[in-house]
Amino acid sequence: MEYYTNEQLYKYFEDEIERNADKQMEALKAEIASMKKQALEKIKTDLSESSNKEMETRIKDMKTDHIQAMNRISYDYSHQLMQKRQELLERVFVAVKQKLADFIIKPEYADLMKKKLAGTLDKLAGGEIAFTIRKGDKTLKKIIGETCKEKFVINESLEITIGGFDAISKKHAMEIDETLDSALADRKEWFYSQADLFNE
Repeated sequence: MEYYTNEQLYKYFEDEIERNADKQMEALKAEIASMKKQALEKIKTDLSESSNKEMETRIKDMKTDHIQAMNRISYDYSHQLMQKRQELLERVFVAVKQKLADFIIKPEYADLMKKKLAGTLDKLAGGEIAFTIRKGDKTLKKIIGETCKEKFVINESLEITIGGFDAISKKHAMEIDETLDSALADRKEWFYSQADLFNE
C-alpha cells in the first residue's frame, strides 16, 4: 500500500471534494436549467391557454352582444312597422268613415235603409220594436215612420255616429244591428286580422 503523508491525504481529499463538488454543481446547474426550461414552457402554455380562453370569452361576448343587438333591431323594426301599419289603417278608416258620412245624405242611403228595414221587419213582425238611430237622422226616422206597420218607438243616440239603426224586439228576444258604425267596426276588425299586424 502506498504511503501518504497527512499533507498528501488532505490534498487528495481536498481535490476529491472539489471534483465531487464540481460534478454536483454541474448536475445542479443542469437540473436548474431543465427546471427553468420547463417553467418557461409551462408559463408560455399557460399564457397561450389564457390568451385563447380570453379570446374565446371575448368572441362569445361579442356574439352575445351581436345577437342582442339584432334582436333589438328586429323588435324595433317590427314595432315601428306595426305602428306604421296601424297608422295607415287608421287613416284608411277615417277616410272611409268620411265617405260614409257623405253617403248618408245621398238617395242611395235611403234606398239601403229601406232594404235593411224590410228584412228586419220580416224577422221582428208581431211585436213592438224599439229602434235606435243616430241623433238628427231625419231621413231614417221618416223611413221607419212610413214603413213600419208594427208598434214602435224611435230613440236617438250619440253612440251611433254614422247612420243606420239598431232594432230590439222583446217579444222575439232579438236584437238586429244594422248600423253603419257596426258594419265599419266589423270590417275594421276583419281587415286588421287579415293584415296580421301582430304576428310580425
